[in-house]
Amino acid sequence: MKKSIVSAALLIPALAFAADRLNVKTGLWEITTLTATQGIPELPAEVKGKMTPEQRAKLAAVFQSSAASPHRNVSKECITEKDLEQPFKPNDDGNCTSTVVKSTGTSQEINVSCTGEHASSGKMRISTPTSESMTGDLEFQAGNGGEMTIKTQIKGRWLGASCKGAAD
Repeated sequence: MKKSIVSAALLIPALAFAADRLNVKTGLWEITTLTATQGIPELPAEVKGKMTPEQRAKLAAVFQSSAASPHRNVSKECITEKDLEQPFKPNDDGNCTSTVVKSTGTSQEINVSCTGEHASSGKMRISTPTSESMTGDLEFQAGNGGEMTIKTQIKGRWLGASCKGAAD
């Protein structure tokens, strides 16, 4: 299964969003994300057609329940010089395009649009008030009709120059 735009967007080194690189230190970063969802993801027609009304209602209840409690994730990521120089690439399948709206050494804003099986669109904003800290937010509408909204808050802090302990 291919990575969705959201999972790819949350994989830091996403600090490297655009041509103008952010002024952040390389090395080990602790990244904390808080993700909330609303709505139900678009299901393929062949799956939806095989579900009973009761199954669809149960699925809707599961997504409503998860929307009530945002998911928190803390990871350790290695940011390298190469990561800071590469443009943001939302996924591997070539169905996404990104447009830099704003890019300075301390902030970046990028619009992303994806077509195909996992159509979505959204905006990412990153702020780096110091070279050792960052905050950001992501907001995506997934599905051709925006059936699901995904909002993520990001906080990061630099832990040190060595990447020992980083996630693979």
